[in-house]
Amino acid sequence: MSVLSAVKGILDRVSRGAATLSAVVLILVMAVTLIDVFCRYVLNSPILGVRDVTEASMVVIVFAALGRTALMGDHVALDVLDPYFK
Repeated sequence: MSVLSAVKGILDRVSRGAATLSAVVLILVMAVTLIDVFCRYVLNSPILGVRDVTEASMVVIVFAALGRTALMGDHVALDVLDPYFK
């Protein structure tokens, strides 16, 4: 087993864990937002700080999944202007 394959295996496990963290945080943000909407419109008492926590969680969601996206090569490509520059 070469050093390169060992490093690749470690990076794969770390990126998979970070992507899992991203998914868990996304589910928690959805649950907290659902509870906040329920409390706001049904109980007329919103939960303080939910918007701030949601905004901060977006950073975790995006950047935790970014490593896995780069490792797998699953970037979104947009080719709108590409035909005009050939």
